[in-house]
Amino acid sequence: MNNLMDALYQVFTSTILFPASDCEEQFRALCISGLAEHIAQGHALGYRITPRGYAEATARWGHEQR
Repeated sequence: MNNLMDALYQVFTSTILFPASDCEEQFRALCISGLAEHIAQGHALGYRITPRGYAEATARWGHEQR
């Protein structure tokens, strides 16, 4: 679970996140739970926080996305 919270924090503090391949499973789990979503930028596939993920992250860390 700690890895998921680390992943949520990363996606919370990024506009679009392109994680290293060894972290993909954590970000897929965020998508399954509705906290993040896939987004394409050009040919690259990344992750973006969802409103539900934003609410969860704000409750946990209490600051704004930058």
